[in-house]
Amino acid sequence: MYILDTNTIIDILRQNRATLIKLDQTLLSGASLFIITLVYYEVQRGILYAHATGQAQRFVKLLQNVTTLGVDSSQVLNKASEIHSELRKNGQTVEDVDIFVMAVASLRDLTIVTNDPDFLRAAGVIPNLKIEQWPR
Repeated sequence: MYILDTNTIIDILRQNRATLIKLDQTLLSGASLFIITLVYYEVQRGILYAHATGQAQRFVKLLQNVTTLGVDSSQVLNKASEIHSELRKNGQTVEDVDIFVMAVASLRDLTIVTNDPDFLRAAGVIPNLKIEQWPR
């Protein structure tokens, strides 16, 4: 089971061939795909700002194959706070959306699909954080 980060979704929407092949393989394998509401927001605001109608259509299509998860439960908020604290203690600053992706992934035992180096650095600090980089 996978949770997609914003940069992976952008690669999909920009029709990066290698990423699309990996997405197709993942869907054919029956693996579940998730995003969090904050990633949805990041992607949607970028699409609207750029008036990217093609990407908007591809995003709607992608959303048919993923489950969107909220981040407003006390369990997620507490986990995100713990992750933020641990990263700060180790001299790392990470965007809040990324911290919430990590929190949901940790709580649900999901593998984060990303090419963002912040996640790779965080994996050295946050126990059991699973990261997978899809080809670009």
